[in-house]
Amino acid sequence: MPILHRVQQRDGHPDPDFLFWCPGCKCGHGVWVSRANGHTGATWTFNGSMEKPTFGPSLLIRYDTWYPPVTPENLDQWKREPWKQEKRSMVCHSVVTDGTIHYCGDSTHEFSGQAIPMVDFDAIPVEPPPSPHPKT
Repeated sequence: MPILHRVQQRDGHPDPDFLFWCPGCKCGHGVWVSRANGHTGATWTFNGSMEKPTFGPSLLIRYDTWYPPVTPENLDQWKREPWKQEKRSMVCHSVVTDGTIHYCGDSTHEFSGQAIPMVDFDAIPVEPPPSPHPKT
């Protein structure tokens, strides 16, 4: 069963060729192999296997997030009583080899320094993560 999701390309859009599920970031990461990433200009090599993909070179994703998060589950509460949030700069640095994500030590999530088998992207349940704030 393929563990990558092939993205349908749209003219004029910087869509990646593939998405894979990152358990560390709890979201999909895009990989561009047939054309450059429209934001960074990066491209990766791909071994052609949808079941045991290998991409090169490493993937380095940097993003900011806010904690505690505002989610669909707690949005009404946050609108009534906004809580202070802290900006967190996150790093996900990985090498994908033969269907395994090898997280580099500079990754800021729980899987830093570990090797995790990839899972089928299309089998990931689409539901928001639980809120750290109780419902009122």
